[in-house]
Amino acid sequence: MADGKKAPLKTGRQRLLKAFGPSVSRGRMVVGLLLAILGFLAIVQIQTLNDDTEFAGARREDLITFLDTLEAASRSAQSDIDNLEARRDSLRDASDRRSAAINEAEQQADALGVLAGTAPATGPGVIVTINDPGDDVTSGTLLNALEEMRNAGAEAIEVNNKVRVVAQTSLVDTEGGVAAGGVELGSPYVFEVIGPPDDLETAMSFPGGLTDEVEELQGTVAIKRSDDINIASLHRPETPEYARPAD
Repeated sequence: MADGKKAPLKTGRQRLLKAFGPSVSRGRMVVGLLLAILGFLAIVQIQTLNDDTEFAGARREDLITFLDTLEAASRSAQSDIDNLEARRDSLRDASDRRSAAINEAEQQADALGVLAGTAPATGPGVIVTINDPGDDVTSGTLLNALEEMRNAGAEAIEVNNKVRVVAQTSLVDTEGGVAAGGVELGSPYVFEVIGPPDDLETAMSFPGGLTDEVEELQGTVAIKRSDDINIASLHRPETPEYARPAD
């Protein structure tokens, strides 16, 4: 310099502006900056892919072998799943069949209990009341009444809220009246009968039947229909002495 002074050092920004020259616009600078950023991002993406891909440098044959192994393992796993699902379905079907068999057995046991007199019973039917003021009604008359009830479809019979009448129930004349199954009964004899009401009522009142027979003995018969008869008396079966279940 003429005056002997050194020129001031230029900053990086000043040198960059000088390199572009005075004709470089602000828009071109923005475009250049964006291109630089995109280039940087591309390099980062490539490096990330190279780092994250475990088999990027593996041979083609190794990759094919690996894929075959995966497919075999997948098929084996699917086969195991299919077998387990089939076993599950089989067990479920067996459980359903077992449950259905148990339910059917319970229903049969309940039905047999009602018929055998070992279980309480409820249902529609009739209430037959025999009044015998002169104590002239005998066990024979009551037996005829029971036979008519059974023939009319009686499924459960109770007399005087004491005795559950079954096939083995005996009727015996006593001094005070009639004993049923060893239990002393007296007039009035009240039979609660579960069965078809229409048939039972007809059986008790048809000409020449129970009603006429009792009236000839100076007694009376009253028949009342009911939709809700409850029989609670139970028969205690005896263990057979000679008979055994057949194979």
